[in-house]
Amino acid sequence: MDKVQLAIASIPTQSRGAVYEDGKALKTGTLFQDLDMPFFAAIPDKEEVSGPKGLNDREQLLQKINEVSFVINDLTLYLDMHSKNQEAMSLLQEHIRQRKTLLEQFAREQYPLTRDCAEYYPNGYGWNNGPMPWEGACV
Repeated sequence: MDKVQLAIASIPTQSRGAVYEDGKALKTGTLFQDLDMPFFAAIPDKEEVSGPKGLNDREQLLQKINEVSFVINDLTLYLDMHSKNQEAMSLLQEHIRQRKTLLEQFAREQYPLTRDCAEYYPNGYGWNNGPMPWEGACV
């Protein structure tokens, strides 16, 4: 009985395939179109996929930072298993640069979101100048 195999797992290797735009990736929960396998066979409304409506400038910038950050996280997970994929690495580096630019822009226009962007805030340190999450500051 020691040598009997009950099952053999076969897991196909993920190919890079086509990727979603940042906003749709965040909404669907994956950057990779091949991994978008919803549990329900419902077609979402176009408004639901396109993102929240009626956001002010601060909220729009926070939304973009969330989208870019999600893509960075998803690409990092992908690159854990596909470290030699140069196309994915280039896309990751592009999004890291984009996130840094967005965080700097947010710090200059609003308040610093991270320690790394506090230097860009024109009025000093600034942590206490922005609304707290419990005050409705999160998108």
